[in-house]
Amino acid sequence: MADVVVAGQMARDLVLLVDELPAAGTGVPVHDLREMLGGANQAVGLAQLGDAPALVAVLGDDDTAGRLLAQARADGIDVEHVVRRVGCRTGLIVDIVEHGRWHYLEDLPDAVLLTEPDVTAAASAIHAAAATVVQL
Repeated sequence: MADVVVAGQMARDLVLLVDELPAAGTGVPVHDLREMLGGANQAVGLAQLGDAPALVAVLGDDDTAGRLLAQARADGIDVEHVVRRVGCRTGLIVDIVEHGRWHYLEDLPDAVLLTEPDVTAAASAIHAAAATVVQL
């Protein structure tokens, strides 16, 4: 049983650190690139603190979703209530970080947004948990 249920978004998250944003038609070097489990940050943090989090979220049915689920499991997150939508790609968030300022590019198809029926389907986990975190 999960101590905490996190309800919200789950996506592939690419973080690119740059010295400056490129002008139109130009490029700049990336100094660091990190790929993370996007949107599930709260669940990852809770697991790192020793809690047993569960995630209520939606992914597509692509290979990216499989990799994200494997990463979440490896991070100690219960993914029983993560829905995989057939015929939909998993969301992608690209974070461009320039001198501590974050710029987001988001590809979040409507089909990977959490819906009321998704939350209702996870009601037993939500009721059994000591707390629920809603990610906006």
